[in-house]
Amino acid sequence: MENVWVHAKGTLWDPVVERLKDEGYWNTVIHRTHKPAIEELTSLRDSYSLPEEIIPRYEGFYKKLLDDRYLILDMLYRKTDWGTDRYNSASFHELSNRIRIYYEFYTFSLLKGNISLVVFWDTPHMGWDYILYRVAKFHNIKTLILDQSKFPNKFFHFFDYSDYGTFDGSIILENIERYEIEKKVEKDWFYMKKNRGQTTTYSLKKFLSLSKYKNRINAIIEDNDYLRLIKELIIKDRRSQSFFRFYTERNYKKELNNMVTAAYSLKTKFVYFPLHYQPEKVSTVWGGSYSDQVLAIETLSKRIPKDWYIYVKENPVQEGAYRDKLFFYRLKMIPNLMFLPKDADTFELTKNSQFISTIVGTVGWEAITGNKNVLLFGWGAWYKTLPGVYQYHDNLNIDDLVNNKIDHDDLEKKTGFLYNKCGTGIVREPYIPFVKNFSMEKNTETVVESLKRILYKTK
Repeated sequence: MENVWVHAKGTLWDPVVERLKDEGYWNTVIHRTHKPAIEELTSLRDSYSLPEEIIPRYEGFYKKLLDDRYLILDMLYRKTDWGTDRYNSASFHELSNRIRIYYEFYTFSLLKGNISLVVFWDTPHMGWDYILYRVAKFHNIKTLILDQSKFPNKFFHFFDYSDYGTFDGSIILENIERYEIEKKVEKDWFYMKKNRGQTTTYSLKKFLSLSKYKNRINAIIEDNDYLRLIKELIIKDRRSQSFFRFYTERNYKKELNNMVTAAYSLKTKFVYFPLHYQPEKVSTVWGGSYSDQVLAIETLSKRIPKDWYIYVKENPVQEGAYRDKLFFYRLKMIPNLMFLPKDADTFELTKNSQFISTIVGTVGWEAITGNKNVLLFGWGAWYKTLPGVYQYHDNLNIDDLVNNKIDHDDLEKKTGFLYNKCGTGIVREPYIPFVKNFSMEKNTETVVESLKRILYKTK
C-alpha cells in the first residue's frame, strides 16, 4: 500500500481515491490542490524536522529548482486571487519568496507523510504544483501526470514532465491499428462554446430567479470596464488593484483597435499564426522560450519569403493581461505582419494558408487533419510526433512545409499509436460534456482500472 499525494480536485476524484484505498492499493492519501500558506509551513516546521541525511542536499536541491526560476515566476504570475485571467501585481521579490516557501512546504510535507507517489490530474502549470513535482523528483518519489486528451473519454499519462508529446514512458493500454480521422480542418470543440456543452431549458421561474438575476447583472458589470471598476472599488480586497486592472484592460483595447486591419486577402501567400490565450497552461508550460509569442512571430518573419505575409489573429477570449503596449509595438515592427479581426474565420485562414504556425496550439491538430502542415515553436504539443508537424530549428527548410503532403493513412495509424497509450475516463470535470450519457459510477470504474494498469501493471 502506498501513501499518495493526489493533486486533483472535483467530485470526479473522491470516488477514485476511495476505490483505490478500499482495494488496498493506496493507504494514506493527501488530497489537495490549493497553494500552501505561510501558517501551514510554520506548523509543519514546529511538528517535524528533516532527517539528518536530507539536510546536506536540501540547499543543493533548492539551487537546482532555481534553474527554472523564470518558468516558475511565469506560472505564479498567471494566478491571482481573482482567477487566472487577471494580472498579478505581486513583485518579483515577493514571488521569489513564495518559491522558497513552497519548496520548504512540499519538502516537509512529502517527507513527513512518507509519500511514495504523487498524482497530478493535469500537467503542473500553476507554479506551486510544479514545485511539488520537482521536490518529488528530487527525493525519487514516483510521479504520475494525467492530461485529458482530445480523444473522447481518454486521458494521456506520463511519468516525467518532459515526456509530454512523445509519451515514451507511457504504458500501452489499447490495441487499435488506426484512429479514424475525418479529413478536414473544421472541428467542433465543446470547450470553445459558451455553455461548454451544457443544455439549457428556459422557464419563467428560472428567468426570474435571484441566482439568474445576479449572474446576468454580474456578466453586464464584468463586460464594462467602468462598472467593473466601481464594483472593485467597493470590494475591499480588490480595491488596491482596481485601477491597475482598469487601465490594463483599457490600454489593451485601445492598442488592439489600432492594430487590427480588415483589409486582407485569402489569395495572397501567407502563414497563419493564431495567438494563444494568455495566461494559459500550454503556452506557459510547453512553449519554452516561445511562451513569448512575439519572439516566435519575429523568428518566423525572418525565415519566410519577403513577398509572404504573416496573418496574426487575436484569441477570441483574450483580455488585457500579457498584452501591454510594448507587445503591440513589437508586432508593429514586423514588416510583413497583418493583424486580423478576432472574428476572422480560423478554418478558412487555415485552408488558404501556405502552412500554419503556432506555439503548441490545437490549430496545429486541425491543420494536419485537413492536410495542412504546421510549424511548432514550442516543445509540448501532444501531436508533435505525427505526420505534417515540423519543430522549428535554425536549419529548417520552409519549402518542406509548403510542398510536403501529409499521408492521411499514416496519420491515422500514428494517431492510433498515441490513442493506445491513453487511459479511459474523464479526470477533469470540464470534459464531461465530451462523453454522451456520462455516468459517475462508470467513469470511476474506468479511471480506476486504467490507473491500476498504469501504476501496478494489472490486466
